[in-house]
Amino acid sequence: MTDMLRGINTGRFVYHYTRAATAIEFILHEMSLRLSLLRDTNDPGDRGLGAPVVGDRADDMLFFELQTLMDRRMLACFSQDGPNAVYHANLPLGPQGYARDRMWAQYGDNHRGICLVFDREALKASFEERLSSRGIVLADKVSYSEQVGFEPARHDEAEYERMGRTAWLRLACERIAKESSFVKRRDWESEQEYRLLFIPCSPSDRQAQETIRIRGPLVAICVGHRFPDAFLPCIHTICDREKINAFQLRYSGDPVLQFLDPTRQPYSSPFGERSELVVPNGRE
Repeated sequence: MTDMLRGINTGRFVYHYTRAATAIEFILHEMSLRLSLLRDTNDPGDRGLGAPVVGDRADDMLFFELQTLMDRRMLACFSQDGPNAVYHANLPLGPQGYARDRMWAQYGDNHRGICLVFDREALKASFEERLSSRGIVLADKVSYSEQVGFEPARHDEAEYERMGRTAWLRLACERIAKESSFVKRRDWESEQEYRLLFIPCSPSDRQAQETIRIRGPLVAICVGHRFPDAFLPCIHTICDREKINAFQLRYSGDPVLQFLDPTRQPYSSPFGERSELVVPNGRE
């Protein structure tokens, strides 16, 4: 098999792996992606505040309020291309965010699931538009370290008096979130994670579910090597509705990415335009 996407610069995209039923029944049906509570992730290091508030007149109530804000952290997780990923005809797909064997196995239902492809900047804009008026919104790649930790929140009396308790708590919460919610241990490094993080700043702002609109940011659908044939009509219907392309990651030794149905005319989209594709052996 020959990869049909050689020559595409995939650095602008991020990828979300999920089960086929979850993607078809919820995400792609509603064209929205639900955020999860940070404490429900599969990494215990993501949970909790982990450090007190220190400084002048710091008190237990201040720490409790800061902890309460941090407990509300919600996020959506994505993969992205590895550092210095180069993509051309003579290199394997390893650095590409949609070609992660372990991600397909762990999050993509053992290669039976789906990897959704998003334009990173469009997704970030949709996220910020939806939630920035109701709390803290942060978007960044995750860095990896042998030791994960951060400094306690410093309570400066002058700054506290000038800003007021609410504004100071929000600033401290944002700083701690940047330091703690975007750093993971190196054992997770192969995921090359990119995160969208939301922290509602008022109890009244917290909804039972928070979602991001993905119509526009979603630019392609990639299914796994073992994707069930019974779901193929659903994928084609969704792609026709959204005017995007569908691909399948197949394995014959090294993985390759192919159009899900080579007989279908590809849509002109940011991921897989006909003008950018190299057709195997010069054949249409």
